[in-house]
Amino acid sequence: MLNPIIRDGGTTAIEIEIDLGEQSAYLAKAGPRNIFIVAVNRLSGEITGFQYVEDHHDLPKFCGDIGTFVKRENGRRGIASTLNHLTFAKARSSGFVELNATIRADNISGLEFYEHSGFHTVSIMPRQPLRNGEPVDRINKRLTL
Repeated sequence: MLNPIIRDGGTTAIEIEIDLGEQSAYLAKAGPRNIFIVAVNRLSGEITGFQYVEDHHDLPKFCGDIGTFVKRENGRRGIASTLNHLTFAKARSSGFVELNATIRADNISGLEFYEHSGFHTVSIMPRQPLRNGEPVDRINKRLTL
């Protein structure tokens, strides 16, 4: 589900596709507070989205780093908002007090989603280069749980 989003570009900071082995290794080394919530279409069994929260070395221990991914064809159907409800509750029970989302400035739908979800801008990292050298601002947004 993730690689088509990476291939399309513009909505994730991840720029290199991730193979199944890399995904499995990442999940296997997940810390005890890492949270992964997956949305599945009940009729087809297809994964339509997922959300994660994890500790991040650049953030204080009380603040988790969140990422949200929904298949483009399933956008604006409430999947991400439903994931928020479940993820925020689990994050609170895992000891997180705040969540941080880092969003590319050119990801308008991502910025709107996190703002609509109650996140507010705390900092901007200007002109962060993409793999192709193109600079793009990255915006850090926070939510107090």
